[in-house]
Amino acid sequence: MSSSPYTVLTTLYGHINSINVVKSSPDGKHLASGGEDGTIVIYSTKTWRAVKRYGNLSPVSALVWHPTIPSTIIFGCKNGDVETVHFRDPEGDDADYRRVWVDWMKHPVTCIAMDVNGASVAISHGAEVTIFDQPTISMWSGMKALPPPPSVADSEDTTPTARSIHFLQDSSLLVSYLEHGIVCWDLKSGSTRWNIVPRVRYIGRSCVSPDGKFVAVSNMYDGVDFYSISTPAFSHTIQYRVNPHMNSPIPVEFFPDGRVLLIGGTHGSARMVDTQTYETIQLLPHSGDLIQAVNVHRASGGGWVISVGVSELGTETAIKVWSSNTGGPSEKDTQSTTNATDERIVDIPEQPRRGLFINILSIIFLVASVLLLNNPDWWPHLVQPAIPPPPPRRNHRNMGTTRSFNEAEVIAKVRSTLWADIPITLTETDIVIETSTLWADIPITLTETDIVIETSTLWADIPITLTETDIVTETSTPPVLEADASARRDT
Repeated sequence: MSSSPYTVLTTLYGHINSINVVKSSPDGKHLASGGEDGTIVIYSTKTWRAVKRYGNLSPVSALVWHPTIPSTIIFGCKNGDVETVHFRDPEGDDADYRRVWVDWMKHPVTCIAMDVNGASVAISHGAEVTIFDQPTISMWSGMKALPPPPSVADSEDTTPTARSIHFLQDSSLLVSYLEHGIVCWDLKSGSTRWNIVPRVRYIGRSCVSPDGKFVAVSNMYDGVDFYSISTPAFSHTIQYRVNPHMNSPIPVEFFPDGRVLLIGGTHGSARMVDTQTYETIQLLPHSGDLIQAVNVHRASGGGWVISVGVSELGTETAIKVWSSNTGGPSEKDTQSTTNATDERIVDIPEQPRRGLFINILSIIFLVASVLLLNNPDWWPHLVQPAIPPPPPRRNHRNMGTTRSFNEAEVIAKVRSTLWADIPITLTETDIVIETSTLWADIPITLTETDIVIETSTLWADIPITLTETDIVTETSTPPVLEADASARRDT
């Protein structure tokens, strides 16, 4: 690791909700991010611009790059879907091949892992961990589900939930569970090799050291715990302040050389810790409090590149890219994103960092433009004070007569206020109505006056004067019309 402090190389935008996962490709040429907004964005690490976007998904909760098939990702969502995506041209506009494979998993996918040879993939969904053999772009086979993990103290009545999965070099699978500790499974027999009861009950995320000797586990109480894999047993703890109210899994990832551990956070900063001295090397500050996605990969010019995604910032959601190498494009040149083309592209604001106020102004301007194009006469109404609607039209042609009015003659929008608040006088007929539809849907017989009303204001704003006095009130029964004057009743 370089002794130079890490500085922000660029800031990447493209999500409008929490970022749940950030992963670099095996060759380090691309960075993929998945978010709570149901979007996956692929960035080029050469230009730090978005080259692909996939949207209209359920919130993306897990993602891995295929280790042996170039330009291929496997990702899982909170609705249980798992998909493979292959980029025929990672930075072009031609069609990509994708297929939904395990959409029968109706429980949220919590994590996905592949072995280094691409021969197996393990998926955690709900209370189960399922393993597939030979996962290619077009075929998955050999499905096998692991049995439930052994119970530990206070976990007998809880459902197992895997937080992280790791393939080990000795044909075993290491799974860290939220409340069921750390379990090593034999892939051939499906039996338990060993399990560790954690120092702290609740586990967030875990990662295995590059030499395979330790597993680092973020707990949800006071920091990160290290456990020896060969023993297996608890080794030591890196303690730091954890927000107990967040209750969110914090990611951990070893640098590829194993000398530094990168940790997310609940107080607005990612943390770099020396794995020999257990001392904090540097804090990487970010906007907001919660950091649930971190990644480290080797830079093309040497050194390491750190990518950190933030959560719960809405349109201000971003990924900060940190580097100790001063080479490469500047942050000013790389903050915007390209118009990546795909049939599942979502409309993501090009520069969400402008803030909510500017976005609202843009929407208002767009709506005003559409209104002006469709109706040029609407503009003068903006500068005039609100004018109450005119009183109902009086029609004396039918004085003293009784007639039925059709849809064109009886039109009204009924508000949610009580009719009893409005004095209205009718004759011959009591009308008891509670409806949100137009009066035109109700045959009504009146006398002496045609009532034609169309307004969106309260009826109390409209002076209505008829003769004789009946009370029109609110009722929960369907409309009742009584033509017999003797049937009048006060309500």
